[in-house]
Amino acid sequence: MLNSGLVSKNGNKILFKDNDRNVNFEAVFYHFHHVRFFKNDIVDLGWRHPTMPVVANLYVPYIIELARVEELVKSIDATFNIPLQDFKLIKSEGLKNKIKYLIKVIYRYNVFNTKKLIAKYSKS
Repeated sequence: MLNSGLVSKNGNKILFKDNDRNVNFEAVFYHFHHVRFFKNDIVDLGWRHPTMPVVANLYVPYIIELARVEELVKSIDATFNIPLQDFKLIKSEGLKNKIKYLIKVIYRYNVFNTKKLIAKYSKS
């Protein structure tokens, strides 16, 4: 895995820096691993801890686009509904997963209110 971080956003190009080789490169793909949406406008960005520039430049535009497409589909089919669940972890059995759940809930680890996140980091 690359030792990298977000450097900047220039237009539509997202630039990362390979810290080991001190080289910048353009992002061509990003996997939104374990991003999940829940009732009450809650989004969980998973267990990897992206920096806030990554959240602002990758996650927020992705979340906005998903919301836009959802509204488009609803305009075509008014019965379309995404059944969101209450906030929970994928795996909740066992002590380890109960501790993970407490960390997420108490410390709000990568758990955000979707509307507040968009308001804070949206470019538009």
